Amino acid sequence: GSIYPGVIEDSYEDFYHDERAQRELWRIFGPKTFDYVFKLISGQIDWLTRLPHSLQIRILSHLNLDDIPRLSLVSKQFRSLCRHNDLWKIFYLRQHPKPTVDLVHYAERRGWRKVFFTN
Repeated sequence: GSIYPGVIEDSYEDFYHDERAQRELWRIFGPKTFDYVFKLISGQIDWLTRLPHSLQIRILSHLNLDDIPRLSLVSKQFRSLCRHNDLWKIFYLRQHPKPTVDLVHYAERRGWRKVFFTN
């Protein structure tokens, strides 16, 4: 009389329209997990903010410099990323690949963003 767990392999679209599967997910895992999964399949989760910080910086480093000020207006998190020292270090070293040791020490103390805009 016991029911063993099974595996149902459906696409996101199938799950989106399958009320029975949704009810089972809700019953077994609860509302928090259900809400997360439902947002995931409906495209409401921002993947960039869930990536490790270093990977976010690396992605932003591929943007055009003109896009950084506009991106910083999107949210507090993007503003913080757009002002991050590691991002400006990448931008600076891309334009000036061989900085002096003194400049590196100065930039580490004062910030690469400041060095980028004053150099």
